[in-house]
Amino acid sequence: MRRLLLVILIISLSGCGHRYGTRYVTHYDEGCNVEVRKLYLTKQQTGIFHPGDSCDGEQSCTDLVVGNLLGNPSSVVIAGTIVVAGNALFWMERQGKCLVSD
Repeated sequence: MRRLLLVILIISLSGCGHRYGTRYVTHYDEGCNVEVRKLYLTKQQTGIFHPGDSCDGEQSCTDLVVGNLLGNPSSVVIAGTIVVAGNALFWMERQGKCLVSD
């Protein structure tokens, strides 16, 4: 168990910080004669922190570590939930419009 925690700590300290978001795309479906919308999950790099980097300045090392450990998983869960719910609503909307246009 200690080794696993150590590996997780090392990976989180030496990795890149990422935040997840959504991207909105539309295209036209000629079969149903409707505009189709879809959400995608995107990943943006927020910064790189390596052990041994200087922690001087406004942001302390603890802030960087806590941000990577807590911020990354929560941002992917929130953004992923938005994508799944949004795409489900867009699918239902498309089905309704497609039935009406038939």
